[in-house]
Amino acid sequence: MKKASVIAVCIILSTFLVLHISRISKNNQIGNIIGTKNESSSWPYEKMITYQKNNYVVTSEKITSTGHLLRQIEHFSNDERDSNSDNFSNFYSVGTKLYTIRNFNVKDAIAVEITKGIFMKARNIEQKNNGR
Repeated sequence: MKKASVIAVCIILSTFLVLHISRISKNNQIGNIIGTKNESSSWPYEKMITYQKNNYVVTSEKITSTGHLLRQIEHFSNDERDSNSDNFSNFYSVGTKLYTIRNFNVKDAIAVEITKGIFMKARNIEQKNNGR
Protein backbone atom coordinates (compact mmCIF):
# COMPACT_ATOMS: atom_id res chain seq x y z
CA MET A 1 0.00 0.00 0.00
CA LYS A 2 2.86 2.37 0.88
CA LYS A 3 4.57 1.70 -2.47
CA ALA A 4 1.36 2.58 -4.37
CA SER A 5 1.12 5.90 -2.48
CA VAL A 6 4.71 6.80 -3.37
CA ILE A 7 4.07 5.99 -7.04
CA ALA A 8 0.88 8.08 -7.04
CA VAL A 9 2.70 11.06 -5.51
CA CYS A 10 5.50 10.73 -8.09
CA ILE A 11 2.97 10.67 -10.94
CA ILE A 12 1.17 13.74 -9.59
CA LEU A 13 4.44 15.66 -9.12
CA SER A 14 5.68 14.66 -12.57
CA THR A 15 2.42 15.79 -14.17
CA PHE A 16 2.57 19.10 -12.31
CA LEU A 17 6.18 19.64 -13.38
CA VAL A 18 5.44 18.90 -17.05
CA LEU A 19 2.45 21.24 -17.07
CA HIS A 20 4.41 23.99 -15.34
CA ILE A 21 7.35 23.72 -17.76
CA SER A 22 4.94 23.71 -20.70
CA ARG A 23 3.29 26.90 -19.44
CA ILE A 24 6.65 28.62 -18.91
CA SER A 25 7.83 27.54 -22.34
CA LYS A 26 4.68 28.89 -23.99
CA ASN A 27 5.30 32.21 -22.29
CA ASN A 28 8.82 32.12 -23.77
CA GLN A 29 10.42 32.32 -20.33
CA ILE A 30 12.22 29.00 -19.91
CA GLY A 31 15.47 30.32 -21.37
CA ASN A 32 15.39 33.27 -19.00
CA ILE A 33 14.94 30.94 -16.01
CA ILE A 34 17.91 28.74 -16.92
CA GLY A 35 19.96 31.70 -18.14
CA THR A 36 20.37 30.73 -21.79
CA LYS A 37 17.70 32.71 -23.58
CA ASN A 38 18.64 35.95 -25.27
CA GLU A 39 15.84 38.48 -25.59
CA SER A 40 15.91 38.13 -29.38
CA SER A 41 16.54 34.38 -29.60
CA SER A 42 13.30 33.65 -31.45
CA TRP A 43 14.61 35.68 -34.40
CA PRO A 44 16.51 34.02 -37.24
CA TYR A 45 19.51 36.19 -36.28
CA GLU A 46 20.34 37.68 -32.89
CA LYS A 47 21.59 41.08 -34.09
CA MET A 48 19.36 42.18 -36.94
CA ILE A 49 18.91 45.62 -38.48
CA THR A 50 16.46 46.73 -41.14
CA TYR A 51 17.57 49.72 -43.22
CA GLN A 52 15.81 50.84 -46.43
CA LYS A 53 13.79 47.60 -46.50
CA ASN A 54 17.02 45.53 -46.47
CA ASN A 55 17.74 43.12 -43.60
CA TYR A 56 21.26 43.04 -42.21
CA VAL A 57 22.91 40.84 -39.61
CA VAL A 58 25.82 42.22 -37.59
CA THR A 59 29.01 40.19 -37.88
CA SER A 60 32.10 40.03 -35.65
CA GLU A 61 34.13 41.91 -38.28
CA LYS A 62 35.42 45.29 -37.07
CA ILE A 63 35.31 48.15 -39.55
CA THR A 64 38.14 50.71 -39.48
CA SER A 65 37.17 52.89 -42.42
CA THR A 66 33.58 54.13 -42.48
CA GLY A 67 31.98 56.53 -44.89
CA HIS A 68 29.13 58.89 -44.12
CA LEU A 69 26.32 58.59 -41.58
CA LEU A 70 23.26 56.91 -43.10
CA ARG A 71 20.68 56.99 -40.29
CA GLN A 72 20.10 56.01 -36.72
CA ILE A 73 18.04 53.12 -35.40
CA GLU A 74 14.57 54.56 -34.88
CA HIS A 75 12.66 51.46 -33.74
CA PHE A 76 13.64 48.69 -31.34
CA SER A 77 11.62 45.63 -30.35
CA ASN A 78 12.01 42.01 -29.30
CA ASP A 79 8.65 41.21 -30.87
CA GLU A 80 8.94 39.89 -34.43
CA ARG A 81 5.57 41.40 -35.29
CA ASP A 82 7.18 44.85 -34.96
CA SER A 83 9.93 44.14 -37.50
CA ASN A 84 8.13 45.78 -40.44
CA SER A 85 9.56 49.18 -39.48
CA ASP A 86 12.46 50.71 -41.35
CA ASN A 87 15.56 51.75 -39.36
CA PHE A 88 14.75 48.92 -36.98
CA SER A 89 16.75 46.55 -34.78
CA ASN A 90 15.95 43.61 -32.54
CA PHE A 91 19.23 44.15 -30.64
CA TYR A 92 20.56 47.71 -30.94
CA SER A 93 18.88 50.57 -29.11
CA VAL A 94 17.20 53.59 -30.65
CA GLY A 95 19.88 56.12 -31.60
CA THR A 96 22.50 53.57 -32.69
CA LYS A 97 24.22 55.05 -35.76
CA LEU A 98 24.52 53.32 -39.14
CA TYR A 99 27.27 54.28 -41.60
CA THR A 100 28.42 53.41 -45.09
CA ILE A 101 31.57 51.30 -45.41
CA ARG A 102 34.22 52.52 -47.83
CA ASN A 103 34.41 50.36 -50.97
CA PHE A 104 31.13 48.54 -50.14
CA ASN A 105 27.72 49.04 -51.67
CA VAL A 106 25.10 49.88 -49.02
CA LYS A 107 22.96 47.04 -50.38
CA ASP A 108 25.76 44.61 -49.44
CA ALA A 109 26.93 45.89 -46.06
CA ILE A 110 26.77 48.79 -43.60
CA ALA A 111 28.69 49.71 -40.44
CA VAL A 112 27.06 49.86 -37.00
CA GLU A 113 28.62 52.06 -34.32
CA ILE A 114 28.34 49.75 -31.31
CA THR A 115 30.14 52.18 -28.99
CA LYS A 116 31.76 55.56 -29.61
CA GLY A 117 34.27 55.04 -32.44
CA ILE A 118 33.85 51.22 -32.61
CA PHE A 119 32.17 49.93 -35.77
CA MET A 120 31.06 46.44 -36.75
CA LYS A 121 30.08 45.18 -40.19
CA ALA A 122 26.45 44.29 -40.84
CA ARG A 123 25.92 42.25 -44.00
CA ASN A 124 22.74 42.09 -46.04
CA ILE A 125 21.33 38.63 -45.38
CA GLU A 126 19.56 38.54 -48.73
CA GLN A 127 22.63 39.22 -50.87
CA LYS A 128 24.36 36.04 -52.01
CA ASN A 129 27.88 37.42 -52.42
CA ASN A 130 28.04 40.38 -50.04
CA GLY A 131 30.91 41.45 -52.24
CA ARG A 132 32.56 44.81 -52.66
